[in-house]
Amino acid sequence: MATTSLNEEEVFDGYDITELRALKRKAELGYSSMELFEPPAGAKWGMYNDRKVEDKAVKKLVEAYKGLVDNCTEGTAIDVAVRRGWLEEAASFHSTVEGMRIGEVNELKFSAAGEAVMKQEHLVMLGGNHRREAVMVYVGEKKKKREEIAKKLEVGGGKGKKSGRGGAKEGGRTQEDVDEEMKRMVRKLDADIAKASRWVVRVYDRGKWHIRGTSRADNT
Repeated sequence: MATTSLNEEEVFDGYDITELRALKRKAELGYSSMELFEPPAGAKWGMYNDRKVEDKAVKKLVEAYKGLVDNCTEGTAIDVAVRRGWLEEAASFHSTVEGMRIGEVNELKFSAAGEAVMKQEHLVMLGGNHRREAVMVYVGEKKKKREEIAKKLEVGGGKGKKSGRGGAKEGGRTQEDVDEEMKRMVRKLDADIAKASRWVVRVYDRGKWHIRGTSRADNT
């Protein structure tokens, strides 16, 4: 570990914080989006950000997501460290995502070779421990609800076919009316699930780096 004569509050793990911030900025590639409900194989939380996940905080986020899934701002972006060689050649990043919707943000995509290596070396997630857990709960609930409606729709659709056009009345509505409403609910849930499953990430290059006074380097 490097040593320093700086005050304790100016160092992190023995390194000058100001210099670390400059290196971090230099390593930043930009913004992209990533699946959080079903993240890429090799994505790993807690390697460096080992903050304990608090159930209370997760529940609070889940409740907040019912009003707004704030997954497309620079302030809520999750930091992630990659190797350039893992990415598809055509990979591109945004300098900002403010004013964009999550579906408009370029997805973080990896080459087949990159995915194979990444499973061993890990896609390092530097934050978002609670957000990821909350997304798992929130999207999981949406998927469960969708499955329940789809099953009812399957049964209801069968009733409609048996009873002929118009179908049986249910509360003044035909079975076809009920089926159409359930189809709209399924489409809405599909859209909600797609939106909430992805999150904006701030991407950093795990390429060559060097801190003055050390010999640490990572060239692959």
